[in-house]
Amino acid sequence: MNRAGLRALVLVALAATLWSFVGFGLTADGLAQVEAIASGDLILTEAAGLALIDYYAANKTADELAELLAAALTPGQEIAAQGAIDKQTGAVEALLAEYQANEDAEAALAALLDKAMNGATASEREAAARVYYLVMGMPNNREALEAEVAKTDISDEMAYVAGQLLGANYIIFAPTKTADELKALAVEGATYGLRVAGGTGYAQSIAGTHEYTIRDLETLILEHTLWHEELADAYRILVSILYKKL
Repeated sequence: MNRAGLRALVLVALAATLWSFVGFGLTADGLAQVEAIASGDLILTEAAGLALIDYYAANKTADELAELLAAALTPGQEIAAQGAIDKQTGAVEALLAEYQANEDAEAALAALLDKAMNGATASEREAAARVYYLVMGMPNNREALEAEVAKTDISDEMAYVAGQLLGANYIIFAPTKTADELKALAVEGATYGLRVAGGTGYAQSIAGTHEYTIRDLETLILEHTLWHEELADAYRILVSILYKKL
């Protein structure tokens, strides 16, 4: 899977985490505005696609979403459709139930790891990685997560899931990292997983307190795209939250 597709999964996963703390949704006018951005703006398309996921999941059928995904012409349209499909199907929950139902815990864990490394699709590998790290107790284990993001022999999906978990760990468990430290890590991290940790942790740490406007965040995305992608992704997440208020 290419890194652009991988980034899309990171964005969707973090957006889902942050949206659990907000209770607003798109208005009719807002929906039209955000769909226009998703279909026509090459830099902001992904952020707009994120803002559409919940609406599409709640208001479109599985067949409609499949048609939208097949017809998608921009990354934002693809994110919106695939994110809504994943939300409706509950892939992570299904894999966790499958693991728990297997009486051979060792074999079940090996199967999860194999799927996280070699699953047929990026979404399948990402879901398996989430369940694998969960049952391994990784979210609370900073040392293990830092070791994981330093590995070079795991799938890209495993690297970014570990990075996202590490970013959350950095802002929840002592010693915590400051927003400035996380922002710097998003730019200067030695590995992709570390930069994901910095970017996702930064977005979560300032989501409820920043004073950025939509225009501010759009400008920051433009400034950092291609140069500091993990930091640009943090700003995409934050602007997607504001898009959902339109």
